[in-house]
Amino acid sequence: MANALTALQDRVTLGFHNALSERGPLVERVGFVRTDKTQTLRMTSQHLEHAWGNFSGSAPTATDVNSYALTHTAQARAAKVSFTREEIEDAEQADGMNALVDTAVAQLADQARNDEDRAFFQGLNGLFSTAHPLTADLTGNPNYFATDLTISGIGPASGDVVVNNLLTTPLSESSMFAARQRLMEQTNWAGDPLNIMGPYCLVVSPKNERLARQLVGSPSVDQSQSNPQGYSNLAGPEVTDVVVTSLLSDDDDWFLIYKGLNDKGLGSPVGLWRRTAPMIKVREDSMFNTFIEAYSRRSFVYSPDGLGIIGANVA
Repeated sequence: MANALTALQDRVTLGFHNALSERGPLVERVGFVRTDKTQTLRMTSQHLEHAWGNFSGSAPTATDVNSYALTHTAQARAAKVSFTREEIEDAEQADGMNALVDTAVAQLADQARNDEDRAFFQGLNGLFSTAHPLTADLTGNPNYFATDLTISGIGPASGDVVVNNLLTTPLSESSMFAARQRLMEQTNWAGDPLNIMGPYCLVVSPKNERLARQLVGSPSVDQSQSNPQGYSNLAGPEVTDVVVTSLLSDDDDWFLIYKGLNDKGLGSPVGLWRRTAPMIKVREDSMFNTFIEAYSRRSFVYSPDGLGIIGANVA
């Protein structure tokens, strides 16, 4: 019996991880994934290291990284599928026990993937109503996404950090250019423009998928009867991915996000902390019931300054 349970565990584990590896969650296309095993995860500004200044015998004024950090905690998640002895016996008489188990394992893997995406996109949606982490240095108690947002005098030599990461206009060629312009005008902690030129990821709902793909993939835009050739599409090539999800809280909202690599360095400002990767186990509590249980710990995480991202909260 023990050997049979061990064989079942091996089959479940292999099937679960194979199913997960077939397709990653959408968050891997939008932001970063951290796998730190610490009790909490600290996110500091990605742009402190770019606050360079002239050297004349002493280093430039330093910024205290610990003063501008967010501490995130991971949420434990779990799922369970149970089989009664009767269900197992029926399966053995029909397609076999393996077919019953394989179906359940595939469903649990799909649910684990979707659970990570829900955590990420719910967190991204929530930033529209989340107080900016540096509120103590700001006026008007702005949210993480805010118009005309400048964090004054917190960088070296009292440099101002220009954020301005909120739009309220529907997706269009002009609004995407406005978002791109705002990203390029955002500054590091020395007050110097970041000049973020891409690559970008455009996140939209299914409602805006067709328009998004036209804006990104068409060689020309703004064709009209008087100008059938339109104009060369300058913004599209910098958007390397269009991510379509039904998990946005408003199907008119959209995001333009810097898609650089982030491994504790400069990159996307939003991501997922996968403290415990999805795992799976088989358990029998008696001769009458068999359980397949899955577990993970994850959290949506983001950098504290709001740079490298534009959110469009369309009324």
